[in-house]
Amino acid sequence: MVGKDVIRRRRQRAASYNWDEDRLSDLTDDLLLDILRRVDTRTALGAAALSSRWASLPRELPALDLKVTDMLPPRYHRLHLLRHNARESKISSTLPDRWRLDDITGRYERHAMRAMVRSVKGLLASGAHRRVERLSLEVFAYDTSACINRLVVDAVDSWGVRDLEVVATPTGPFVFPDPPPYSFPYGLISRNPDESRLRSLKLANCLLPPLQGFTALTTIVLRDLPDTTPAATYEGVVAACPQLQIRELLLDGRFMVVELRSLPKLESLTSLRAGVVLRSVATAPCLARVSLAFSVGRLEGDSFAATHRRHRDSLIRMLVEFFQAALSVKDLVLRFTGPDMWIAPKNPFSATMPNLRRLLVADVPSSWDVSWPRLLIVAAPLLESLADRKLLSAITGRYERHAM
Repeated sequence: MVGKDVIRRRRQRAASYNWDEDRLSDLTDDLLLDILRRVDTRTALGAAALSSRWASLPRELPALDLKVTDMLPPRYHRLHLLRHNARESKISSTLPDRWRLDDITGRYERHAMRAMVRSVKGLLASGAHRRVERLSLEVFAYDTSACINRLVVDAVDSWGVRDLEVVATPTGPFVFPDPPPYSFPYGLISRNPDESRLRSLKLANCLLPPLQGFTALTTIVLRDLPDTTPAATYEGVVAACPQLQIRELLLDGRFMVVELRSLPKLESLTSLRAGVVLRSVATAPCLARVSLAFSVGRLEGDSFAATHRRHRDSLIRMLVEFFQAALSVKDLVLRFTGPDMWIAPKNPFSATMPNLRRLLVADVPSSWDVSWPRLLIVAAPLLESLADRKLLSAITGRYERHAM
């Protein structure tokens, strides 16, 4: 009987409820905007079609995130994984399967890119006055749609965007493993850079547009560029924007050597395979955190052994010069790898490192001798911590054997 009473009361409440009542519209604009901020940009822009009141709300959104991957169905991601696994396969019989997967995933990518282009065109055709603080775009690297560039230019010039991010996803029907980076169709991101409010620019797998005249720009992040990107590209960034106060610098590229000339605010430096030339202590007087990762191939018994030995010698010379000028470093992370121990021929840590407090030596090959980290410990009289338990125990054991 109790269960029947509960069901009867629920039916009575449902019968008395006014289903035509729009309670969502009774909310204040601030609450509605808070709801729109919690959904993706495509859904928020689509809400403008609900009513005349909702039409004006998306214009107040402080940030726009338009991602082409949001328009791809779940099946695409499964096929993309299958395509990747098929490409890694060396079996010739999988070639027809790979071609078919390329066709299917390519079709999904083209449909998603067309859908994004339609959304961007609708956004531009509205002609609404906007004030956007942040714009984030994700496109496929092979796209050449002019409306994407127009959106960027309008956002920087008319909407007053302060933070701009453009990510070019390197996918699509490419023959070579490394597709070319994305190039802005008009080669620029603003018609009046001296009047823009742009302060932060983040580009992933994108060719760098001209940056002369962006006086408000203080932060630049460049990532996923090809290894063959010349060092002059990065040097040109600093030359074009003298107001930049570079505090963090990450370099990644096997064929790149960058000379640091005058970075008075630089605090953190990370180099992944890229050569770094530091001429003097005055070049980066505030440098406190350094992370270096280098690897050298087999030094003997290999057809490229002579090339690897020359690479080793150049690395040793670079490291010697670097640590002679990096006297302000407090935190140091080193990841030196390779089939043969290549750091031993000449001690790059011969200079005293008076401010070094914390040291992390990562991924030491099991075939290497642990004598070279001892050179660092001797060169750092104020060292407080060595963050590698296995290495620390090996060094401690070696010291105990020498003491005996």
